[in-house]
Amino acid sequence: MKKISFLNKFKKYLSPQENAGAFEVNDKTIKCFYFEPNTYKISYYDIEQLKPGTIEKGEIKNLPEFEKTLLKIKNKRKKFFKNNPYIILSLPAENFFTTVIEVPKDTLNFSNLEDTVKLNIESITPIPLEEGYLDWESIEEEGSENLSIFTGIGKKSSIDIYLSCFYKNGFKVLAVEKPALGLSRFVFNYSNIKVPYLLVNIDRDGVDFLIADDKKIYFYDFDEWSKITQFPIQQFLNTSDLTAYYTRKINQILSHHENKNHIKVQGFYFFSLVPNIKQYSITFIQNTFKLQFIQNQLPGNIQKLSEEWNGVIGSAFRGLIPRAKDTIISMMAIGTEEEYQQTKLFRFVYMWARFISILFLSSAIIFWSLNTFVFQKLNKPQEITQTSQQSKLSQDKVALEEQLELFNYYVPRLINVYKEQPKYSEYFSDIHLLASQNNIDILEIYYGGNITNITIQAKSTSKKSITNFKKDLETLENFTYVSSPVESISNENGKYFFTIKISYGKDAPIVQSSQEISPTSTIDIQTTTTKSKETTILTLPE
Repeated sequence: MKKISFLNKFKKYLSPQENAGAFEVNDKTIKCFYFEPNTYKISYYDIEQLKPGTIEKGEIKNLPEFEKTLLKIKNKRKKFFKNNPYIILSLPAENFFTTVIEVPKDTLNFSNLEDTVKLNIESITPIPLEEGYLDWESIEEEGSENLSIFTGIGKKSSIDIYLSCFYKNGFKVLAVEKPALGLSRFVFNYSNIKVPYLLVNIDRDGVDFLIADDKKIYFYDFDEWSKITQFPIQQFLNTSDLTAYYTRKINQILSHHENKNHIKVQGFYFFSLVPNIKQYSITFIQNTFKLQFIQNQLPGNIQKLSEEWNGVIGSAFRGLIPRAKDTIISMMAIGTEEEYQQTKLFRFVYMWARFISILFLSSAIIFWSLNTFVFQKLNKPQEITQTSQQSKLSQDKVALEEQLELFNYYVPRLINVYKEQPKYSEYFSDIHLLASQNNIDILEIYYGGNITNITIQAKSTSKKSITNFKKDLETLENFTYVSSPVESISNENGKYFFTIKISYGKDAPIVQSSQEISPTSTIDIQTTTTKSKETTILTLPE
């Protein structure tokens, strides 16, 4: 963590920043955490336990009890929260779907980036676009042919209930995120690692996997406990099933990253709310994948807090980081954030107006004194200098008026720019049909750097079904090459996991991004095409 420079300490008096803290909600507790503005000193933190059943599967089931607990936190320091209403809200992971999609740069129309994101996300998200808050951040990678876009969508129905409750109690929410994203920001701010690393987080909701470096997120995936195991969580975490899960999942993630970015991950972070498996997991990952375990060098005021505070601390950093530099997505409406920025602007203008007024008044007194006691005793040539100064002031005034006129000309035109929002929904129907005919469950369909090649990861209860599925794929006229290496087939508890690689022919359709299919997905899979649209471009007059 960098120290606060003297310049930044001086700037906080000229441009004070609103003290935006963070609240984290899960099925057990409500936590809050505040930094002091423009510093990394702890201003305030608190935690309150929720009664069982208040929150289930990420949603509020007992609203009066939830509001009662929230009010209990607020009443401890009413004046503090009244003066610091802005917060970042971290909600249970069941309310969100996040992923990293890829689009070839040579076919991307940046003026229609929103359409491209919606086209790719709507085919894989379990949350309909019209029922969610969507946000994304592009990830620029030097030398890559694809543009990676970190994308997330949150359930409006659930998020709005949380927002309404916080607004009712006097809080103004700037951003909504899932706990793992706050945890990633915690690592960003307390890590000096410049190369990509793996982050594994075992939470109450499930397991998060993330690959990132000191600036951006390359990969993100989340598995709910209900999709990982049919056993109770504690029983599952004490059996060999956890080892098998680590082996399959981390192998897939590391292979995907290395094939795509040609960079090996050499280190990893591990966080867990289940203490008894932490050391076992760290040792297993170190020995199995030859990765180095990384520990952050934390300042003293953070070291005294337990690991469960890491996520809400990371969320609180959003209140200290300028929005333009915060590359982590936020899943809510932007109205409150705009109000926050306007408040900061008004405070900035107010403070600088006072500063300039004092400076102008002081200058006026000094010039009056000089004129009264010194300049009037000098000769008449002083009048010539004064005339020249008045002429320069007049020229400056004309220049400022021209800039103001140009500003007023373009602002209303920028506001009236029309954004098209077409909706698309197409999939790979032939592959899905053959899979269902052969009793094959498709887990993932994704692309590497070459968009004419695809890889299918699936599972079956019979080797014969795998063979028949491969033969049926070879009969499709668009596929010129179908391969299923023997070493790609593994047997786990009577289920065969396998990989099939396919190459398209010259006339085959082209899909422009990676498509991931969840194990429980029942949607049809078709090819994706892009429709061109007219785009209005504003240009400056000569």
